[in-house]
Amino acid sequence: MHRPPSPDRCQLLDRRTLLAGLGLLPAWPGHAQAPAMRTLTASRGAARLRGPDHPATPVFGYDGLVPGPVLRARRGEEFRLSLTNGLDEPTALHWHGLRIANAMDGVPGLTQQPIQPGATFDMAFTPQDAGTFLYRPWHPVHGAGQLTRGMAGLLIVEGPSLPTADREQILVLDDWALDAEGALASPGSPLEPQGKPGTAGRIVTVNGQPDLVIEARANERLWLRIANAAHARIMQFVVPGQPLTLVALDGQPCEPFLLQNAQVTLGPGQRAEIMLDVTGEPGASLPVAINNLAGASIEGRIAIAEGAALRPAPLPRPGWLAANPIAQELDFRRAFRLDLGIETRGTEVVFNTRADRAPGPQPAFKVRRGTVVMAGLRNQTPVFQAVHLHGHQARLLDGLDDGWKPFFLDTILVAPGTTARIAFLADNPGKWVIEAQAIGNDNGPLVQWFEVT
Repeated sequence: MHRPPSPDRCQLLDRRTLLAGLGLLPAWPGHAQAPAMRTLTASRGAARLRGPDHPATPVFGYDGLVPGPVLRARRGEEFRLSLTNGLDEPTALHWHGLRIANAMDGVPGLTQQPIQPGATFDMAFTPQDAGTFLYRPWHPVHGAGQLTRGMAGLLIVEGPSLPTADREQILVLDDWALDAEGALASPGSPLEPQGKPGTAGRIVTVNGQPDLVIEARANERLWLRIANAAHARIMQFVVPGQPLTLVALDGQPCEPFLLQNAQVTLGPGQRAEIMLDVTGEPGASLPVAINNLAGASIEGRIAIAEGAALRPAPLPRPGWLAANPIAQELDFRRAFRLDLGIETRGTEVVFNTRADRAPGPQPAFKVRRGTVVMAGLRNQTPVFQAVHLHGHQARLLDGLDDGWKPFFLDTILVAPGTTARIAFLADNPGKWVIEAQAIGNDNGPLVQWFEVT
């Protein structure tokens, strides 16, 4: 894979400014020098999840917002953030998908103490990878409830160069269980698959709104950064008839390829970067669907502006994003192999024989740094399981372990009654969680952990 050289930052900014002034490159948001210390507060808030004409829903959010503010960092440069807990319960902050120092992973009982109400926790880390990531709460008792109430935000780590695109479009997807008055429904309450004002049901939002209109010009290329912030739901993004080219998945660049049926499916916490070349006549309206596979959906649209197209023809096929410093090849000859089962025993579901939602006293396994780990994720439950790997990125192996899919993942969807096999290089020292979240279960994930020495 070709990796573009890292230009001097001053030269790069000057070139961007020049091109933007000539109308050849947009003035991308967020490319100014980042502040020395960013601050966030976990707090209560209110969001009009059903639209501006309906009462607001009480939520939890970062700075009281749903989703939280978009944070930006640069690959290879220190990022600093101070989080104040304005809630009346403890919390912690996990950086979903980032390969960072273990002490910053945000897992109470394993990497840090929980942040108590009224307390502030300062964190600093240097991202290894450019890409699209989520920041979310993690707590064995309160984390699931905080996620369900809306606590999540996007972290964008910028790389050494920009792809060929006209505009960045952020889409943070979420799913909500609301009662008839529009408040968050109690766990276990009967809900309609698709909620409407005055009924108890599930609704889907994008960027905290129940609808989606993307304004664009014909032959414009949109760089979509899509994140599934839902706690325990699978989400699907579809633009029928439009060319959607996947260029990154779970924060890692992949070989660009057209998505079959113009759709991408994301498990809880997953992210995708997609190039959308808007094809259609000026003034046309193109359908967009965002579906929670449990039933709720948004029927949105791309509104193509009247007047001349942005350019006479679409741009050439998207190329590779700049590579991240991650091992592209894995040597299986001395791999550490294990199976991790998710199964029902009696009245409870266990993950590797444990039914706990907090890290246990002993690791599931321990390996030396530089070891390739091959793990079978065996789902013997009747529902999909989303298995999230902290601090590492994995390859999804082919059936005979003789190759792998052409992308990296930090979250793996495992269908009922199947086994998914993954492999990853354990190159990040520390104690790392691997968790299994049952789709449709709001009680939080079952937790195991491993140690890299």
